[in-house]
Amino acid sequence: MFLTSTGFSRLTSDNCIFRKDTGNGIPMIIGVYVDDLILIAKDPDDIRRLKEDLEGPFKIKDLGEIKFVLGINVTRDRARRTISLSQKAYAEQILDDFGMSNSKPVSTPAISGLFLQNDRHDTDAKLGGFPYREAVGALTYLTGCSDPIYQQQYPRWPVSVNAQRRSTLRH
Repeated sequence: MFLTSTGFSRLTSDNCIFRKDTGNGIPMIIGVYVDDLILIAKDPDDIRRLKEDLEGPFKIKDLGEIKFVLGINVTRDRARRTISLSQKAYAEQILDDFGMSNSKPVSTPAISGLFLQNDRHDTDAKLGGFPYREAVGALTYLTGCSDPIYQQQYPRWPVSVNAQRRSTLRH
């Protein structure tokens, strides 16, 4: 692989993240998703050199400073030296996709005391044609797969989908 041949090593904790020691005590980091790269380095010259190295074997397009990736808005405030991540637009898109953009907020997303069970006999007819599998997938990505803090705090757990969950999505 090209990145490892140029001195980057793949993290054991995440196969899509590569790091390389730069000599200044702060490593250069590359995040890879399919054919997109996120380049992070303290020294802009390190990024420039890497881009030049990539232009040899690959056709690349520099999209500039990161603004949006995988449903996450990235805002950088150089004066305050902060980077903020937001999934608001992605969450709003999920609500819109499932016809719930006018839903009212509630403090608990499910009926208190609701007992969920694994019902292997659920059918689309019983679910009223609502695309529960797609909704659960989108919500799982939003709350678990794309939130690194959430990923570290909670282990992966199976989600059972049945007709009782309908009230969870209607609020």
